[in-house]
Amino acid sequence: MSWRLYVDIGNSAMKFALRRDCEWTPLVRLSWEEACQSDVLPPEAFAAAAVLTELERGGIPKEECDGIVAVTSSMDSGPILELVGKSLGQPVRVLGKDLKAKLRSRYQPPKSLGQDRVANAVAAYALYGGPVAVVDIGSFITSEVVDADGVFIGGCIAAGLEVIEAGMDEVMPGFSDLFRQPAKWDDLPNSTGAGLHAGVLLQMVCTAKALLDATAMAFDGTTTKRVVTGGDAELVAEHLEDVTINPMLTFEGLRLIDGYA
Repeated sequence: MSWRLYVDIGNSAMKFALRRDCEWTPLVRLSWEEACQSDVLPPEAFAAAAVLTELERGGIPKEECDGIVAVTSSMDSGPILELVGKSLGQPVRVLGKDLKAKLRSRYQPPKSLGQDRVANAVAAYALYGGPVAVVDIGSFITSEVVDADGVFIGGCIAAGLEVIEAGMDEVMPGFSDLFRQPAKWDDLPNSTGAGLHAGVLLQMVCTAKALLDATAMAFDGTTTKRVVTGGDAELVAEHLEDVTINPMLTFEGLRLIDGYA
């Protein structure tokens, strides 16, 4: 039974999933921080090995792979995709380069629109109709807004957890160690670690809510579907109202653009 690999390479992680018999395998996320800390393999070999490990774990023959489709927002993705492709004996088609989306857009200049945002917009409109707003919560928090006619009309870009953490570390050395300490959550945090956890989470929740609320203003209060995706989606979405969480949204966009079942 043939299958296809879909890959999303971001600034902080690589995510991948297989599409087989019209079903997705569970999403796998690899942290680049984890990969770079490996003393055994460079990041590209680390990623390729992870894909092969998942195939072996699921009893899926790599010889049955009939294609690889990727979207990337990282400048360093070339060697990773090359080695993954060699490992599976398939060329990698990259969205925006080898694969083009039929998405009408008002974004200016058109080529500056990130291809992961293109995939989100295509999937959101196909799955939920329009108008629809997507908030993708990753290294950055982005919004993708599509109108009732399927036209991408724009969106915002704000700092996500990784960017906030990097900025705080810059002005307050040792922030990361405090932030990662186990912290018990109270109604009002009473320790530095808990205060950092609560403050950063509230900052991200407020940002996501503001981006979603801005969509309502753009459509003069018209009811808009609200979709949340991204690596930190579940962390934030539980504090939002009237949202649909879809961790596979970017992959659904890749699949739809690829025309795969």
